[in-house]
Amino acid sequence: MAENVLQALARVLPTLSAAEARVAEAVLADPEGTAPLTITQLAQRCGTSQATVARFTQSLGYSGYRDFRIDLATASSREHVRRERFSVAGGPLADDATLDDVIASIGYREAMTIEETLRQIDREAVETAATALAASSRIDIVGSGSSGIVATDMHQKLHRIGLPVNHFSDQHLALSSVALQSPGGVAVCISHSGQTRDVLDALEVAGRAGGMTVGITGDPESELARSCDIALVTHAREDEYRSAAMSSRMAQLAVIDILFVRVVQRNYARVAEPLRLTYDAVQSRRAPHARRRRGHDAST
Repeated sequence: MAENVLQALARVLPTLSAAEARVAEAVLADPEGTAPLTITQLAQRCGTSQATVARFTQSLGYSGYRDFRIDLATASSREHVRRERFSVAGGPLADDATLDDVIASIGYREAMTIEETLRQIDREAVETAATALAASSRIDIVGSGSSGIVATDMHQKLHRIGLPVNHFSDQHLALSSVALQSPGGVAVCISHSGQTRDVLDALEVAGRAGGMTVGITGDPESELARSCDIALVTHAREDEYRSAAMSSRMAQLAVIDILFVRVVQRNYARVAEPLRLTYDAVQSRRAPHARRRRGHDAST
């Protein structure tokens, strides 16, 4: 299923001209209130021209304002139902929002981020990536910033089942590692923007070395999505209180979990023992502490 107009709008916002960005921000701030407006009314609300509004809709791939308004009405109606489910008011979180409001808003945004990502993700791309990972002779995972946290999580999961996986937070070490890729290997490159230079450099080196490249990004039009062999696209929800690191991380982790489960399914006979051994190793270290704690509690 393709992304809806609000998701597309949030994605292209950084690429718009200043005048078009004013229109985009007005729509995102109040999609329900914007949907009934004529092109003249929206232009007046944004202090711009009808021509600018028309160019803005064309930036989203629409041939005219009418089609844009129809899709906006549909998307905003669905958004309203979702907000009611989480008891979240429309618009951005207020400066004086209560703790309950903050909890509801974050719960809503992160739940919707995961829901939209998993509903719209390319199933065939997921299966292809999982198959390649399960059979790979060498796996490199690259990510920086908040995407580096996701890369670390993926490394821990695949390492636990005995796969030949590498992840380095140092950029030089990461480049040295992906340079050793070869046919049969896989490099997973993670960047929400799809424009992170360190990640793109690693992608280029891995591809040149012959490895299959898998990109996880929030922008299907980004350089990362265009350059990798397999693109897995996430959908993140943000407001002015939240950097892209927050919602995007939840979406990326969900994709990693799906890939991990599919890899385990393909190799269960081989990975069942490593899973058991790693679980037992951790549990055996916890047990003495737990026994000592119970003894302390009893003595007091």
